[in-house]
Amino acid sequence: MEKVASDIRVRYSEIMPVARAYCCYLAPISYGDAVVIATWIAEVKKVQLTFRYQLVRQSDGVPFAEGFTAHGCIDASGRPMRVPHGISLLGG
Repeated sequence: MEKVASDIRVRYSEIMPVARAYCCYLAPISYGDAVVIATWIAEVKKVQLTFRYQLVRQSDGVPFAEGFTAHGCIDASGRPMRVPHGISLLGG
């Protein structure tokens, strides 16, 4: 799944600007703590998709943050376009 997320980011970043971002901090974390980040496509609409995130402290498995980013899909001229087919097949 990491490879898929990386490919999406590289291939579609110029046509998927962030429209909204949200983060909820659940627990403290210290500088130098190792973290595990889970990312998945939570929702796919006609011209928008939402990625959800969970960040976990690796040492004890405690989630310390969660959130989402909502992305609009636009073409090169800035007009809304459908979510690319390859992405819509992955999503929620």
